[in-house]
Amino acid sequence: MIDVLNEKVTTVGTTRLVGAESTRFFSMLTWYNEDLVAVSHDDEDRIVRINAKSGEVTTLLNCDRRVVWIGVQPQSNALFMAAEGRIEQIGEDGQLHHVAHLPAADSYDVKFAQEHVLVLGRDFELYIDWRMISDSVTSYLVSGDICLYTTLDHKLRVVSLTSREQLAKERAVELGSRLVACSTSSTSVTMQMPRGNLETIHPRPFVVRVIKQLIDELKYVEALKEMKKHRIDMNMLVDYKPDVFLSHLGELVNSAKDPDLINLLIAALNNNCSEWCDSTVMTNKVNRITDLLAKEVLSLANGRRIEMFVVALSALLKSTPQRVQEALRLIKEHTDQFPTEKRDVYTRKWLHHVGFFVKEAELFDAALSTYDLHLTAQVAEASNRDPKEYLPLLNELRKVEPECYRKYRIDMVRGDWRGALQHLSRVDEKWEEAVALIRDKQLYSAALVIYKDSARYKDVCLLYAEVLESKAQWQEAAILYDKAGCKEKVLRCLEMSRDIDQYVSRARAEDISKDEFKSTLTRMSAALKGSGRWADAAKALELAEAPVVSICDAYAKAALWMSAVDCSRRAEANNCNFVEDLLRQRAQGILDDVVRKSEEIERYAKRLELVRSIKEERITKIKDGVESGKDLEDIDVFSDAGSAMSVVSRRTTKSGVSRASTTATVRKRKQIERKKLSLKEGGEYEDSALLLAIAAHYKWINDVIAELVELLPALVRIDELELASSVQSSVDRLVTTAVSRRPHIWPQKLHPRDLPGPLYAMYSINDVFVFPEDGGMPGVITLEPEMIPPTLNTETKWKLQIFALEESPVTADQNGICDSVQSCRKSPFFTTHPKELVGGVGGGVKAPFG
Repeated sequence: MIDVLNEKVTTVGTTRLVGAESTRFFSMLTWYNEDLVAVSHDDEDRIVRINAKSGEVTTLLNCDRRVVWIGVQPQSNALFMAAEGRIEQIGEDGQLHHVAHLPAADSYDVKFAQEHVLVLGRDFELYIDWRMISDSVTSYLVSGDICLYTTLDHKLRVVSLTSREQLAKERAVELGSRLVACSTSSTSVTMQMPRGNLETIHPRPFVVRVIKQLIDELKYVEALKEMKKHRIDMNMLVDYKPDVFLSHLGELVNSAKDPDLINLLIAALNNNCSEWCDSTVMTNKVNRITDLLAKEVLSLANGRRIEMFVVALSALLKSTPQRVQEALRLIKEHTDQFPTEKRDVYTRKWLHHVGFFVKEAELFDAALSTYDLHLTAQVAEASNRDPKEYLPLLNELRKVEPECYRKYRIDMVRGDWRGALQHLSRVDEKWEEAVALIRDKQLYSAALVIYKDSARYKDVCLLYAEVLESKAQWQEAAILYDKAGCKEKVLRCLEMSRDIDQYVSRARAEDISKDEFKSTLTRMSAALKGSGRWADAAKALELAEAPVVSICDAYAKAALWMSAVDCSRRAEANNCNFVEDLLRQRAQGILDDVVRKSEEIERYAKRLELVRSIKEERITKIKDGVESGKDLEDIDVFSDAGSAMSVVSRRTTKSGVSRASTTATVRKRKQIERKKLSLKEGGEYEDSALLLAIAAHYKWINDVIAELVELLPALVRIDELELASSVQSSVDRLVTTAVSRRPHIWPQKLHPRDLPGPLYAMYSINDVFVFPEDGGMPGVITLEPEMIPPTLNTETKWKLQIFALEESPVTADQNGICDSVQSCRKSPFFTTHPKELVGGVGGGVKAPFG
């Protein structure tokens, strides 16, 4: 037995081998538990076990093949051997268990790493757990879960034993280099060069492994030093274990001796996750870290805080947006604590540091925003600005009094118009200057806030109200005129706004004369009629006590038939007849329109089906080769596109954007929109025109349903029961037809035949005809407005139960007039109307009919 001490080999004991008399020599000795295993060479090879204490040699296995390697896996304590390419495990009973088969070799370079087995064979094949990962390996090393190997093409690769993934980019090495040694606890890897010299490298995965160990041990300063030394992204310090880092951030600040080390961390911060970490990036990482760092530094004791003060400045200036003003304020507060002889030294030092983060012009502007002209002069001097640029300005500002007016002048220099108005508002004698600033910089909204509690608030409201009135913002102008106390202008703006309710409420509150009140409402009604707001016009006429005929006429044009009936019944009989005539005319008009639109929907739907069938036939012909895309090239649109492209080629600008192409595209689009309005049979966009026409009829149905809510009860009130029943049944049949037709006109599942427009437009991409081989849908589909199915108003309760309870359906003649109608039920009929529809006032009213 031997021992190594002070670089000398010392014999500590000897053991005589028992049972090895015939053995010529032993090879491949390996520890196996507390004993040794080896290959015994005599007449034939044997694998033997040597008791380390007694020296007794026992045979584990008699080998009929040449053994080239034996080894013990530390993890499982299993004994392996290799002979003639067969890797086998030797059991306790001496039985062999086949593990793997490798190319036969005279020797193998085998290493065990945890539960993994790595083998380098004769022909440069490297196996991990008996699976080859490379066939050009010259040398390899294992460190923990990492495997490094060099290749025949002079590359060094680093892979993970667990995932087999490459952990870093491969790097070139010198021809003939071999890996010699590596450590599991440091970053170094030793290589032997062809000339025999040894060199040390630091692969990134080794460096990252060590850094993570340091972070786990909360040795943040040491981790930062390693990152700085090996140029590792310092975001890793935060991203590896963000929650732990946040809770121990104070330890980093307290343990750091060099503030520049933390400054490097701050400068490297970004909102992305480090490439060496797999965790989710922290939300708003930069601002959170910089804010915490600044607070930690500012909470230190005075001496330590001064030493680490640049860290707080870096943190404030790294945040987004940069907190330059706060940094300058802190500089001023801390330098004021120093004696006069040291104050300028620290001020220059810290301002010089701020200059690394902030541009010169922005820094000077931020210094001005502190309103400290002495600090501003120091900032300008530290920024190496020309004194001729800033000294005259600062000297002029120093002469300005009072202080608020000086701050206003500073804000004007900086271009901070709101701040300038804020300071100018505190100088009463400068009101005219404030008005000029408000008008020049459009600060009306800011002025309302700034002058809210001042004596000039009404003047600001008047100033802004005049601007809003000039822009026809009548209601907003009325609000501000009211705040300014201008009652007449409030009424004028409300009149121009055409808001009847607000004007009436305000006029009654101001107690204006009755004649003026009526005159204004009459003018408002005329304007409302001109803009088509008949309901509001009727309300204005009613309040102005206009003739009943005018009021009823307005209600009728607004389709407020119940209000028209109520209004007429409050007047003489001839007015009742006038409204009844209007009701009969409108009902008969709806009946006529229903007949016509029913026929048109039916005709358009049949024609649309025919157009789609023709399109389907043409698609089939193109698919079968009967027609081709060339048959469509003579279409006018293609010639238009060609001419447009020639114009583009002549007039393309340097930037690559052609105005001519834009103009041609707009003109082409307008041409297509005009063609979509043509129902001419055989037109290119006939199916689009048919869809648009049918959609317009569906919209008309919705409008009629909304009108019938008022029209049908009004007809009942004037005893036109047969006419009302005929209208209800006719519209109901039209609605039923429209609902049943819609899935066929606008199917939910589209086929190529259902797409509107000509085939060349359907299958063109960038003016190139592209027809799919299977004849299916185009590769690109433009969703045109006519492809969107219209909605039918089926939620509105418009049908009267008076007619819905009849035993037999109502029949109509060719003009849509019913032949017979059963008698109405004798029980009263109630319907609810919105407050603005019955008499123009009050809430929902239940009007009985009998």
